Amino acid sequence: MRRFLCFTIWCWACVFVAHAQSTYYAIEEITLDADTLLEEVDTLAWDDEWQTDTVLVDSAAVDSVWTGHRIWQNDSIRARVRLHTTHGDICLELYNETPLHRDNFLRLVEDGFYDGILFHRVIRDFMIQAGDPASKHVEPGQELGEEDDSCTIEAEIRFPKIFHKRGVLAAAREADMVNPQRRSSCHQFYIVCGRRFNEKQLNMTQQRLDQNTHGTVTLPPEVRDYYKKVGGTPHLDGQYTVFGEVTEGMNIVLAISYLDTDPDDRPFRDVRILKATVEQ
Repeated sequence: MRRFLCFTIWCWACVFVAHAQSTYYAIEEITLDADTLLEEVDTLAWDDEWQTDTVLVDSAAVDSVWTGHRIWQNDSIRARVRLHTTHGDICLELYNETPLHRDNFLRLVEDGFYDGILFHRVIRDFMIQAGDPASKHVEPGQELGEEDDSCTIEAEIRFPKIFHKRGVLAAAREADMVNPQRRSSCHQFYIVCGRRFNEKQLNMTQQRLDQNTHGTVTLPPEVRDYYKKVGGTPHLDGQYTVFGEVTEGMNIVLAISYLDTDPDDRPFRDVRILKATVEQ
């Protein structure tokens, strides 16, 4: 009887612990295997979601310029930034090929700008976005991403050498109609989750690129092959500045991307950058 009672107590303890862990980690656990996720989304049909244009900053001013100053002095190695989030750590490497964006991001990190910031816009199999300063002290359900961001950076688009592969860090910006130079927001960034594409989908993406860029952006064979095997968001290529990539914590990025969101794509459960730090 005593053995049975001990076994029962042990079972209930396991259930309680599992429940407690699932309250915080349930979504993360189902997204730890990035390859499995990409296999799942690869079977999705091409639909209207992928036909719509993507404007990641809805109402940013584009008349002010951040000229900046050189922060990172060693172009032989990449600067690393770690985002300590409520879901886990995400480590980023910044590209030396985009020095304006690199140094601006390092400056903001060192100034503590991103400490307390939310990932305020999350779209499954596409990207997660952060950088709105209003998100530090925001009410549940409040729309974000439309702050008057009076600072912009000159575009540093390095396509096709640097493209929108899964896991890259890129700068949000205002739409072409008001921002034909495709200048970046100083503050808002996104990390690409993406999906894999088949040949037909890439052909449709190329048609869309031809229309949006007047035929100036063509996906080369090696880039197309990468999108088939690994994934990304090819319809953004040549139009937004990509300035870094995730080197650790892509499972965390995918976990965040799979959170339930409201109609404005804000997660119902806040995902916050507790602190951002420069590692080297």
